[in-house]
Amino acid sequence: MATTATAANGHLSDAVAWGLQVAEHAGKVGGVPVMVLAAAFGEFGQLGWLSVTPDAATAQTATDAVNADEGYLKMLNDAGDLFVPGTAHRMMTTRIA
Repeated sequence: MATTATAANGHLSDAVAWGLQVAEHAGKVGGVPVMVLAAAFGEFGQLGWLSVTPDAATAQTATDAVNADEGYLKMLNDAGDLFVPGTAHRMMTTRIA
């Protein structure tokens, strides 16, 4: 699973702190570690969250647990104006070779 979002101007350090807290929480709830990443190239302030699982079923189980967790949902609501609206994207990819 991968999620990206771009921090709003003037909120980069707060967005990073929030992102670290969300990653830790989601990792505990879903049982899959979540890495926090920052783009080295491309859009300035873009942050990413990445988790790697052995198979799609494990990814789905972790996603379902996190999406049902009230603490996680509250954290998303608390993000407020930390990110540029419309820049959040989620995707699930799979290894094919």
